[in-house]
Amino acid sequence: MRRFSGCSIAFSCFVFAFLVSMAPSAQTIHGREGIVLPSPPPTDASPVVDDYSGIKISDSYRWLEDAKSTQTRAFIDAQNAYTERYLKQAKIRPQVVDDLSAIVDVSSAQIPIYCGGSEYFLKRLQGEQQYSIYVRRNWTGSTVPAKDERLIDPAKLTRDSNTSVAIDDVSRDCNLVAYQVQKGGADEVEIHIFNVKTGKTLEDELPTARYLASTLPRMARASTTRVTTAKARWLTFTCSVRVSPVTSWSFGHEFRDEGLGPDDLISAHVSDDGRFLVVEIDRGVPARRVDIVFRDLTKPNAHFDVLVWGIDNRFSAVFYKGAWYVKTDYKAPKGTVMRADPAIMPDVWKTIVPEGPT
Repeated sequence: MRRFSGCSIAFSCFVFAFLVSMAPSAQTIHGREGIVLPSPPPTDASPVVDDYSGIKISDSYRWLEDAKSTQTRAFIDAQNAYTERYLKQAKIRPQVVDDLSAIVDVSSAQIPIYCGGSEYFLKRLQGEQQYSIYVRRNWTGSTVPAKDERLIDPAKLTRDSNTSVAIDDVSRDCNLVAYQVQKGGADEVEIHIFNVKTGKTLEDELPTARYLASTLPRMARASTTRVTTAKARWLTFTCSVRVSPVTSWSFGHEFRDEGLGPDDLISAHVSDDGRFLVVEIDRGVPARRVDIVFRDLTKPNAHFDVLVWGIDNRFSAVFYKGAWYVKTDYKAPKGTVMRADPAIMPDVWKTIVPEGPT
């Protein structure tokens, strides 16, 4: 039954919610097929009042947000025990488990990353709880199935069956795979690099934390050597942006004497040619202004340069064949595409795709 635990939990939650909605307080519950249950365990209400611009909102169950507290754990244990009392009496449960298992317990694969004639993807075989990272080499698209090689198996990383892995990126030379390790279903992950040629994970890694994204620098052929060394340089994007080793440089908290607020969201990507790290800062949710800075990854000591800053409009940028292009609503509410020049203001940028008609 262990492989079916996810569906069992969902089914249990449905049963419990139904019983709670139907049951008067402090009385015995009689269900079909002779099922008898006491009243559901009580839930303590401890109101917390928040003031949102003069509007007071009361939350009686804020304490449940602390999943590790003694009170919350006791609440969860009581709910699970109560649900289990129902499930033990439910004669139809074995049939439900068998029917849903036949639907859920199947092999599946996710969308691959194509690189150098090979595909890198996540796949879970029937009977497995977690996805593994695979590579399918020399893929030609023919009807003859290629052999899938398992690179990272979470079951071999730990005995914890809740540990999972995910692919973050594949280097341009297809020799390195950046992947996440999520232990015990936590929100935080570790990020590692796997060398496809040697079949080993490198020592260079990022410790457990919440990461927005990570990427391996997709350098041009002339500069790939510094990417494929044992201590590979690679990028991670969190609430700040940094490169490993983390002592090299960082971007975050403040730039150009302007701090980052709690609603300012950072996103980043590396240009297709691997030259620039592009950082976009959304000011507010939804963004009322977007600032864009970039750093030349071919220059070890380079600082961030500004593409656009301090303009109350939205911008998104890509670097393509030696030029910057932005999509923006600057003086174009319906949106326009422009060729950007970091040295001059947007008023002088060349319009590539003009704003459409009303």
